Amino acid sequence: MPVLAAVVPAGLGSVGLLVFVYAMVMSAFGLKITGEPDELAEHGWQVVAFWVAYLPLAAWGPLLGILTPGDGGQWPRW
Repeated sequence: MPVLAAVVPAGLGSVGLLVFVYAMVMSAFGLKITGEPDELAEHGWQVVAFWVAYLPLAAWGPLLGILTPGDGGQWPRW
């Protein structure tokens, strides 16, 4: 099945990229991935540059999971 050859790697990639989303949320709360306080000093324009640069990458995993059809090309019915 050629569709399965595309869906499985896309689904696995989507799940793998969700770790990056978790890391971004933890960073927004000033914590490391382990939950410890983060000593990273970001202020002003650095915070804006960080979010502008990494937000598209963080959105890639969830969007890939939503847009990957898993049942032979049929879109999910909500």
